[in-house]
Amino acid sequence: MATNMIAEELRALVEVDTKKRAQESAIASARLRLKEKKDSLATIADKISDSKDAFTDARKTVDRLELDAKSMREEEKDRRGKLKVATKGSVCNHLQHELQEIESKELELENNLIQAWQTLEEMEKASNQTQNEATEQTTTGHNTIKKLEENIEKLDQELKTIMVERNEKINNLNEDWHKRYESMAATVSDPIVPIVNEMCSSCYYHATAQDAAQLRKGKILACKSCYRLLYLEAPPEETLPVGKEGKDTKKD
Repeated sequence: MATNMIAEELRALVEVDTKKRAQESAIASARLRLKEKKDSLATIADKISDSKDAFTDARKTVDRLELDAKSMREEEKDRRGKLKVATKGSVCNHLQHELQEIESKELELENNLIQAWQTLEEMEKASNQTQNEATEQTTTGHNTIKKLEENIEKLDQELKTIMVERNEKINNLNEDWHKRYESMAATVSDPIVPIVNEMCSSCYYHATAQDAAQLRKGKILACKSCYRLLYLEAPPEETLPVGKEGKDTKKD
């Protein structure tokens, strides 16, 4: 294959690899967004679970305090019943003392129960609000996930097309140039660059006179500084100005 053709094929391969990297980057970005969206849905589910647990705990606290209050009322009723039939002063004094302690505990229980009911109402309100918000967020999240998955599938298919194109470009190169290209492409995104004003257009290393002469003959050389493959772009065809040697000489 002629050297200038090799340069063209290598440049074409660079263009395909640039598309490939951009596509892979788009896929990685989309997959990251998909993971973040799924994680956010998991967080929403945790919030719902936490709000339900808080409401359940508050409900249990109310139930326990109500049972304690009921038990305390039964004790009070029992002591008052005994006090009515007691005849000895010492027994009456003991029962009076127990009643005072029971009434004190009942007052404390009543205050705790009022606070527990307030907490339960707050937990119920917060749980309902969390679930309502979560329902909307979950619906939106699932729609977004579906679109992201569809987009990733589309990007994957486009990448397959690019890979087919890349394989075609590789098949146009001989094994030696392919290996040299892949070796350089593994470290830089532009493994082959033109030489401009006898300098590497990537690292600006000045080519030697001998290398410059070889490049002018259409050779492809490795830069002695950055090791990229160098080539000399063919100059555009010169056009003669109209009105001189290049004018149309046809007679009217």
